[in-house]
Amino acid sequence: MKRTHSDTDEQFALEAHLKNFEMMPGVVLVVVGLGGIVLELTLSEPCVSMLPDPIRGVWGILWAVFGASVLWYRWGSVVDRTAGTVTRWWGVPGVYTYRRVRSLRPEEVRVEGKINDMDDLYRTIYRVSLVEAGACIALASGESAVESRGIAEELAGFLDVPLVDNTPM
Repeated sequence: MKRTHSDTDEQFALEAHLKNFEMMPGVVLVVVGLGGIVLELTLSEPCVSMLPDPIRGVWGILWAVFGASVLWYRWGSVVDRTAGTVTRWWGVPGVYTYRRVRSLRPEEVRVEGKINDMDDLYRTIYRVSLVEAGACIALASGESAVESRGIAEELAGFLDVPLVDNTPM
């Protein structure tokens, strides 16, 4: 996750997207979809298929569009210090969904490391959170302690609250 340009100086915006290896299903879907469209357009004689001709072309388009949406999927958070809100968003460019998480008066920004044992891959994930009355609002996470610490330092400076670093040394 990285900091991005925000609309005003009163907002702290973060954005993330899929990493290279996570994009592979999208690439496969786009290739299959475009391949189906090309085959449909270039075949001079009808091929034997369980689907009628127009449906094959539509399926190719649907596969390609779905694959492209996987490739361009983004998500992020916006902290607005004037309004005192955190807004989360997700989607593809032009079709984003927004959800205001809550009003806040943060007491601190916390960065902490947690071992993630998903899929038998033991990785440490570093999470950046806002803490208010003991409740944490997670804003960013990543595999780099340096990047997560940098985001946390920027956010703590932006909100003028202390930074608590709970990462393992």
